[in-house]
Formats: sequence, C-alpha cells, structure tokens
Amino acid sequence: MKTNEALLATLRHQRDLLSDLVSELEEKGMLTVEDYAYCENCTDEVGKSLKDIRRFALDKMIQGAPWFQMASL
Repeated sequence: MKTNEALLATLRHQRDLLSDLVSELEEKGMLTVEDYAYCENCTDEVGKSLKDIRRFALDKMIQGAPWFQMASL
C-alpha cells in the first residue's frame, strides 16, 4: 500500500508543477525567452519524473508476477 501512496504522491506533485506552470503562463500576455526556458525546464523535470515513476511501477509489476523469482544469494 505504501508503494501506491508514494506513486500517487509523486503523480500529484507532477500535476501541481504543471498546474502552476499553466497558471503562470496564462497570467502573462507575452512570453519572453526566460518564460520559454522556464517552461522547458519544468516540462523536462516532469517528463523525467514520469519516466522514473513508470520504471518503478514496471519493476514492481515484474516483481509481483508469479513467474518472477528473486535470485537468492
């Protein structure tokens, strides 16, 4: 259950980052070069985090599969 909570918390954080970005950009009439750079940085951060979440979820799914067995040392 803690895994689900962690995934949801991370996804909510990414949603909040994008929501803040959209709000900030909506308030501006004209976008500057700095605005585009900020947008690029924010979306890169969100994209990286979403890839990490996806990898983590896939790892958990594979570990939970009945045919997968951890190697014992």
